[in-house]
Parts: sequence; C-alpha cells; structure tokens
Amino acid sequence: MSPPAAPRSGRNTRFGCRVASIATVFAAALKAQGIPTAIYYPKSMHQQTAYRDYPVAEGGLPVSEKLSDDVISLPMHAYLDEATQARIIKAVRGALA
Repeated sequence: MSPPAAPRSGRNTRFGCRVASIATVFAAALKAQGIPTAIYYPKSMHQQTAYRDYPVAEGGLPVSEKLSDDVISLPMHAYLDEATQARIIKAVRGALA
C-alpha cells in the first residue's frame, strides 16, 4: 500500500530528515513498507552545474556536502490522511530502531 499521490493541482511539500550515514538503509526499510522517499539534492548546490562558475571557499563546503549525503525526503502534502501519516511515522520509527 502506497501513500496516495497528491492531486496535480495541489501543492506538494517535502519534509527532509537527516539520517546521517544510513540514508540508503533507511530508504530501503521504508520502501519495504511501501513508503516512498527521495533524495532531491544528491549534490550540494555549489557542486551543481549551474553554480560551477561561482567561487567556493578554500577546502570546499564540507557541511553542505555531508548534508547532501544525509538528508532524505519523506512524503508530506496536504492530502495525507491521518491513517497514512500514522503508517509513515510507524515505518520511520521502525527503520530507526
């Protein structure tokens, strides 16, 4: 069972959560429960092609780069009913246990 998709006319929101060093395992655990996840920024903004001509601090931006590895997005939109919310919460808690 998957959370319902938000209607195309609705506004979707992403809820990012930091799961340091376990993002892949966390996503797999949620997928096994039918909960979709996404990594919207696999590269930090300063590593994106659009920003290649902008200066970066000496030594890079290690905090930004680490967050790109650690942040995963969970389903969140105005059309998630309470039962689906509870199912997502239960799956997240189980994946983190």
